[in-house]
Amino acid sequence: MAGGSDNKQALEPAAGGTPAHPLEPLARPVIASLQRLNRLIRRVSLLTHRLQGAVEGRYDRRRMWFDHYVDVNWKLPTDGDTMFLERGLFNRMLIGPDADVLEIACGDGYYTAHFYAPRARSMVAVDVDPSALTFARRSNGRPNIRYQLHDIRDGLPGGRFSHVIWDGAMLFFSLEQVDSIIGWIRERVGPNGIFSGYTYADYVEERPYIRHRVRDSDDVARLVGAHFENVGVWWTQHSERTNFYFAASDAALPPAGGPSGLFYAGHAGDQHWSGELRTDQATSLPETSPDDRSARSDPRIP
Repeated sequence: MAGGSDNKQALEPAAGGTPAHPLEPLARPVIASLQRLNRLIRRVSLLTHRLQGAVEGRYDRRRMWFDHYVDVNWKLPTDGDTMFLERGLFNRMLIGPDADVLEIACGDGYYTAHFYAPRARSMVAVDVDPSALTFARRSNGRPNIRYQLHDIRDGLPGGRFSHVIWDGAMLFFSLEQVDSIIGWIRERVGPNGIFSGYTYADYVEERPYIRHRVRDSDDVARLVGAHFENVGVWWTQHSERTNFYFAASDAALPPAGGPSGLFYAGHAGDQHWSGELRTDQATSLPETSPDDRSARSDPRIP
């Protein structure tokens, strides 16, 4: 009995803790009812977003932007798939105080609104697809975001930015176009600004919209480093692709990191790299057979 008394005492609030609200007994059943209601709403949302993802993947395959609320409401709770969060967290860590940020190929604006704009002083987010911008304005608007229709093949929006983000869409362009666009990015950020984003090596061959492919982190470092003094790259491997996250600047890169000091950095011009490599393993992709390649039902970038 003494043990039971001790356990009961351990569950009681410590002296000096938060006092109970006088309406707590009435609030608890209300809270329980709201929890049940929200559980039901989440289940319904999971089913409707799963249906949306299936219909879009089958019947709207030419659309080059993706509604990431499908990831949030279906793939994350069903599969525990957190890959879609990586780019947002990585870029967010690099955004400095009072940053004026340009995001190119912003798509649905999910990352713009939830990861970048809350840290930035101002955001200009551009995309070539009017339907993407319509969705972004309706679903992912914030007071400090300005969404613009713009084709980056013709140049970038005017002005100086402290940070430019290019996520995922790099493979949609030829190497010559990528080189030109990164050169324009260098002009916009100047000697102290940051260029960050990600690209990926796709294991699935049937991607008609892909204009070039990268094989490993050195490919990414050379591509980005042709215009910047310092480059950092780290990668995460998934069943259907390897994502390569990068940051570049003529100034010293901030220690945003990635897990376990995943950056390596150096001067891309002479390809002499310094710093700690991520692991002792090679950074190139493993050999995979067609049977091992796991393609998503939706070929667009998740």
